[in-house]
Amino acid sequence: MLTFFRAFHFQPTVNKDGYLAPLLTGNHPQQKRINAYTLSNLSPSFYQQSKQKKALVEALLPTIEGTPEWLDAITSMRLSNQAPALLKMLLHEADKDMQYGAAKALTATNDKAVLSKLFQQLAAEDKMTFLETIGKVGNKDANQFLIHMMNQRDLPLSLRQSAAASVAGNWEGSFSMVEMINNNQLDEALKPIVALKLINAWAPEVKEAGMKILQKIKRPNNYRLSKN
Repeated sequence: MLTFFRAFHFQPTVNKDGYLAPLLTGNHPQQKRINAYTLSNLSPSFYQQSKQKKALVEALLPTIEGTPEWLDAITSMRLSNQAPALLKMLLHEADKDMQYGAAKALTATNDKAVLSKLFQQLAAEDKMTFLETIGKVGNKDANQFLIHMMNQRDLPLSLRQSAAASVAGNWEGSFSMVEMINNNQLDEALKPIVALKLINAWAPEVKEAGMKILQKIKRPNNYRLSKN
């Protein structure tokens, strides 16, 4: 069964919705499994076509909630309305792979304004978990949000440092940090932790940028993360 659905991954120009949608109304002994694979392969346009199709998707999604296919469906159809459920999984899921998947789906389907609002609603003890888990995603969507958060000077420095370290610690983010450094856009309070990440980068120009920062800092003991 899985082979059938995987075949669509190799045919990106095919209008797969026309082949897949009828499968959602079947009565097969393995219908739940079929629904899971089908939902995870539908395009955003299917969900947006009509109220009936939107209702069908929203009726079936809860039956696969918490599964890898559920995460794939949210991402594939760009279902931003699933943010509360994704946030719950991100904070409380014991399976680290699923927790990471929730963070990735959340950043793929919501902009930094929505993510910031979710963050502000969290209890203090959950905010660090939120930032650290988003930080593991390491893609453009996650980095944009984390850069936004590290520049929020009303936040505790420890949270801002966590966001900055996550960005500086991934490939794409490290180059963003170098650009900010070159344009004098990186807060002085964040430079030590960012520099310690950059000096471990593979790219020579990134490593060099980190070394230059460290050479300008007179008191190395300040490199430690803030505890506030």
